[in-house]
Amino acid sequence: MSAEPPVPPAPSSDPTPAAPPAVAARIEAEFPGAIERFEEHRGELSLWIHSSHLLPVMRVLRDDPGQQFDLLVDLTAVDRLGAMPRFDLVYQLFSTRRGAWLRILCGIEESDVNFTPAPSPDDPASLPQPIRETMPGPGIAASVYGIWPAADWFEREIFDLFGIRFAHHPDLRRILMPDDWEGYPLRKDYPVEGYR
Repeated sequence: MSAEPPVPPAPSSDPTPAAPPAVAARIEAEFPGAIERFEEHRGELSLWIHSSHLLPVMRVLRDDPGQQFDLLVDLTAVDRLGAMPRFDLVYQLFSTRRGAWLRILCGIEESDVNFTPAPSPDDPASLPQPIRETMPGPGIAASVYGIWPAADWFEREIFDLFGIRFAHHPDLRRILMPDDWEGYPLRKDYPVEGYR
């Protein structure tokens, strides 16, 4: 006599929304409205943070004894051409004390400001000086260099390839492309063969 395996219940057509994870609840308690949305998938938590709250939220994530995300593992950008905002900055954080991962995403609006190439890359005096942005805005994100110094070259790479600038970055210049390169190669509207 064999027993029939139990039949799993049918999926609900109206699932109840999941309660926010502890880290999201902690941020929302201190910065109401900072979290635009959150998603938990296969044990990985992603939080979408409004750009105006990015720096204070990142400081809490690093300094709060219950969070301790002391390592910025990676920082990159995604071009969502046609969406508003156009770009997402993606921060991958890790807590070495707790062994926990966290992904932070922050939307950045497109800017019409373009990088001006140097007139003569052979003349060191004519090379572009670092850009000194002071305020976040369209096409300008808040630099997290002061929280995690490892953000230095990540932010330079994003500036170089996407054109997103970072307010208060200490040395915002191209890092991969030549100083006289025109445009930003990882934007989805960049010509496949470059500008001619």
